[in-house]
Parts: sequence; structure tokens; C-alpha cells
Amino acid sequence: MLILTAGFWVQAVMAQSGPEILDESVAAGADVETLKAESQLLGTISQGVALSLAQCEGMEGCEPAVNKAELEELVATVEQRINGLVPRQSEAGVEDLLVAYASVRDTYTQQLGRLGEIAPEPEAAAEEGDAFAAGPAAEDVDESLSDEPAGDEGVEPEAPQ
Repeated sequence: MLILTAGFWVQAVMAQSGPEILDESVAAGADVETLKAESQLLGTISQGVALSLAQCEGMEGCEPAVNKAELEELVATVEQRINGLVPRQSEAGVEDLLVAYASVRDTYTQQLGRLGEIAPEPEAAAEEGDAFAAGPAAEDVDESLSDEPAGDEGVEPEAPQ
């Protein structure tokens, strides 16, 4: 069985000499065919993300090969494309592109939710009552490294009798 992580999937797709995720300034003036290729690439990347999330589903301590910031960046990129295409709706093929980009955006948004369920951020886990999610407090670590027993400051040792 072959398991590809999202990171590997994205690298493999990007290594091809085909489409790429366009810079915002390039995308603004790109033709419909170029944007169609980009939307297909974004759809392919979402498949890799789905594989990574599925690999970690139900597995304690598994970290997907994609993180929240990466998914949020993809959503932002797709939102930029949608916003850039709205004024161009009268052009042939743009309506279909808007539908494709909206579908990809919705998929990434769902994946963000799944990622939060599979691998909650440390702050979120701590808020939910998991006292060990964020690790011990710095003062607890410093105190445990001390040569003196904790909590005995100012107490005189008893004299032997």
C-alpha cells in the first residue's frame, strides 16, 4: 500500500513542468485557460491534503503533513482568484472558473475543520481542559530543577534528638 503525504503530493505535483499556483499580479491578467489549469492544480493539492488528513484520522498523536497556516494560505489564494474574477464574469469561461474556485475553496475550508478535529492546536487543547497540552509551566520546570525541596523556603530543619 502506498501512502503519500500532502507535502510529498504537493512537491510531486509542483515538480511537473505543468501548471503552477500563480502570483497574485500574474493571476490578475491571466487568461481563462491558465486559470483553469491553476484551479485544477489547486484541486489536485486538495486531494493530497485529504490523503494526509485521512491517514491521521483516528490515530493518536498523528500530525498531518499540512498545517493550519498552509491551508489558510490556500484559502486566501483561492479567495483572491474569486475576487479577481468577479469583474470578469462577462468573459467566456469565467463563470465556470468561479464555480471551480468556489468548490476548491469550500473543500479547503472543510479540510481546515477536519484538521482542527484531528490535530487541535496546543492553545485550543489547553482551553478544552487538557492540562498537559501546552506542557509544564516554566516556573514548574525551574522549581523542579532546584536542589532545594519545593515549598520548604524559610523553614528551619529540626534538630536531631
